[in-house]
Amino acid sequence: MQKISMWLILIAVSSWADDADRWTPAEMMKGRTIGVVAPSPDGKRVAWSESRAVMTEDLSVYQDILFRANTDGSDRRRMTFGRYSAVNPRWSPDGKWIAFTHTAPDAKTQLAIMRGDGGGLLLLTQVKTDVGDFRWAPDSSELAFLSVDAPSEEEEKKTKAKDDAVTVDHDHKYQHLWRVAIPGDNEEPESNRITEGELQVNSGFDWSPDGSRIVFSHNTEPGANAWPSSDISIVDVETGVVIELRATAAAEGTPVFSADGNKIAFVTTADPPSWMREAYVAIMDVEGANVDEEGSLLRASTHPWELQRFGNKVLKKVMLSCYPRCPLTSQSRHRQSGKASVSHDHATDRAGTPQ
Repeated sequence: MQKISMWLILIAVSSWADDADRWTPAEMMKGRTIGVVAPSPDGKRVAWSESRAVMTEDLSVYQDILFRANTDGSDRRRMTFGRYSAVNPRWSPDGKWIAFTHTAPDAKTQLAIMRGDGGGLLLLTQVKTDVGDFRWAPDSSELAFLSVDAPSEEEEKKTKAKDDAVTVDHDHKYQHLWRVAIPGDNEEPESNRITEGELQVNSGFDWSPDGSRIVFSHNTEPGANAWPSSDISIVDVETGVVIELRATAAAEGTPVFSADGNKIAFVTTADPPSWMREAYVAIMDVEGANVDEEGSLLRASTHPWELQRFGNKVLKKVMLSCYPRCPLTSQSRHRQSGKASVSHDHATDRAGTPQ
């Protein structure tokens, strides 16, 4: 039986190689993968990243390239060139800039911007660890981003000496919030740290509409198993003063401001959280009071942080147009074992707009 199976495999491979119309490994390398797609604020343009294989005499990598086009498909332009990869494009609220993460070969991921019409590439950061999630300030003057604590001089010496032993669950490197302003013509960009201490800031933070504060969730430590400890706080970006808004036994995250800055929507699990991770959306005052759980907008039997894929856009629009009781819930909820539930497809369309 093994000999027959091997002959069948050889025959199949031989037939595949001889047929130019079939899908081959060489053809597979020609495929492109579309990454993040970002519509401009006015809805007239769209930016996106494409991942493609680059194979030359001295290079064999997958490279991510930014493109831009009008939403009707016209005026398609390649925006980035060179050997670096560019992903996660995000338009500034005024539509003048596109921010993205920039990764050069053998280098850390940095935050970069370019003009919305192309050109003017500028690296905003020079962090020793990678830039993670980032968000534009409402006035387009600066960005907030996440980055993990840099290694100390002693740690760098050990790394160079190949002394790379680690003690699990000790000497954590925490991820914190930083900010960087768009520099003037004769200025250089300068990053400034916002949060301090032993807290792991999670992706999915949000600026207040006036740009004075950032609401964020945080865990007690890094690591995939720390999610049950997630709480919500708010920080003054100028002073760095952090105020805790939610510190319950539930896991709470992905907070989002309303457009008037008076409400915050967030995802929360049961109290205490279950590894089944059933989650729903609740609303509270910006001070952390008057939590509305009975009028939760969505309920999903899924990983709570998956709502981040479309949360910022959907939650704002839903909360403002129909809070506290939303037609979305009656249109999209379906019954599962007597509990209300909603799928991602029912919650949004491709552009992130409530259906």
